[in-house]
Amino acid sequence: MVVEIAPQNILIEPSARNTAAAICAAAVALDIQNGDSLMLVAPSDHVIPDAKKFRTTVEAAADTALDGKIVTFGIRPDNAETGYGWLELTSQPSSDFAPTPQPLSSFVEKPDAESAETLLSGGMHLWNAGIFLFSTSTILKAFNEFMPETLSRVHDAFGAAETDLGFTRLAAEPWLLLEDTSIDYAVMERALNLYVMPYGGSWSDLGDWQAIWREGEADGDGVIKSGPSTALDCKNTLLQAVSDT
Repeated sequence: MVVEIAPQNILIEPSARNTAAAICAAAVALDIQNGDSLMLVAPSDHVIPDAKKFRTTVEAAADTALDGKIVTFGIRPDNAETGYGWLELTSQPSSDFAPTPQPLSSFVEKPDAESAETLLSGGMHLWNAGIFLFSTSTILKAFNEFMPETLSRVHDAFGAAETDLGFTRLAAEPWLLLEDTSIDYAVMERALNLYVMPYGGSWSDLGDWQAIWREGEADGDGVIKSGPSTALDCKNTLLQAVSDT
């Protein structure tokens, strides 16, 4: 059974200012609407086939987040991936990858092939999924400490925002003054209260065509089709159609 949840508030950014500004705005909106709340940040281009397992993992991280920690989710690696950042653990996860949070040792930038092989074989690193769980009070406190101007200008953008049906249009003038930076640089690489929640289920970020290829189902000729497409004399090909006709 698929359960759909209607969005309570959709924020419209006047311009792109990266993930730090977007997450700060979402935290401010949620805090204004509901008071101190748990907030899950999940990029929209991820594929997580086992929704129940992921939900269970998130629920297991809730107490840690309520205790004032920032929880980042680490994916069990199955190859020496150079396209992702990695997370260094303080202890090896259990053999069954039970969802037990632990303090983060460090972030590792996207490695070269040799370094990725070392990370994979060592058993002390997970892929950085860019998925976070924290309370609004925790993340707003972090912005106040590390990026106070961002927090102030986001509040200004809300103060002059316009409501349009189910949308909140943030004010352009203060928003344009925001620094264009990622949440990793703005907060995560500076905060001392980070925890990792291991996730052992299937996951892909669809970050390139190879990732999209891996998520598809090939026919006998190795052809993967998406959308209204027709394969003519094709082998080992990905066909991606975005038009309805």
